[in-house]
Amino acid sequence: MVRKIRATSSEVRRRRAINAAPGMYSTNAAREISQLLGERSALLAQLRSRAPELADALSVSEQNLKAVQSKLGRSDRLLYALPVSDPKENLRFLDVRQRAVSLVEVGLTADGLEQELIPFATDDPLGQAQRQRTAAGTVTSGLQLDRRQRQGVLYVVPSGPLYFVPWGALDVNRPVIVLPTGAWLTRPRVGLRAKRSATVVGDPQLGGSIM
Repeated sequence: MVRKIRATSSEVRRRRAINAAPGMYSTNAAREISQLLGERSALLAQLRSRAPELADALSVSEQNLKAVQSKLGRSDRLLYALPVSDPKENLRFLDVRQRAVSLVEVGLTADGLEQELIPFATDDPLGQAQRQRTAAGTVTSGLQLDRRQRQGVLYVVPSGPLYFVPWGALDVNRPVIVLPTGAWLTRPRVGLRAKRSATVVGDPQLGGSIM
C-alpha cells in the first residue's frame, strides 16, 4: 500500500510538471490529476485505519476542533502554541478546553523563555540547581500553567523554544503530555500490558560527586 501511495504521488508530480509547462496545459490532464489525487486519498484512508503512524509519515492528517475537544476530559487543557514572527513578542496559545476555546497571550516572550532555559543546558546540574529552581518557577508562572490545578491532563503542542522546556521540572501538579499536533488526541488508543518490572537507564555527569 505504501508503494502504491508513493507511486501515485510521483505520478501526480510528473503530470503536474508536464501540465504546467508552457503550451502544455490540458483540461483532460487536470481531470486525470484530480482522479489520481482521489485514488491517493482513498489509499491513505485505508492505511490510516491500519497504521496511523505510517500514514502520517506520508501525509499530515487533519481533524476538526470538535473532534479534538471530544477527546478532552472535563478538567483537561490543550495549549497549542502559535509561532511568533518576532522573538520579542509575547508567546500566545490557543487554549482548548472540552467546551471552550480562547486565545491566550502569556507574560513571557520567546527571547525571555530562551534565557530562562539556559540553566537547564548544563553539564553541572548540581551546581545549577538553585538557578534551575528559580527558572522553573519563572517559566511556570510566565506560561500561566495552573500550578494549583491537580485534576486533568495538561496537553502541550510546542513551537520554537517551547520544545526545550523541561516540563517535568516545572511547578505543575498534574500530568503534562507534549504532543506533535493537537489532532494526536484523536488517534486510536493503544492498549498497554501491565508489567511488574521496570528498566531504569542513566549516565549522569555529576563532577565525581553525588553529595
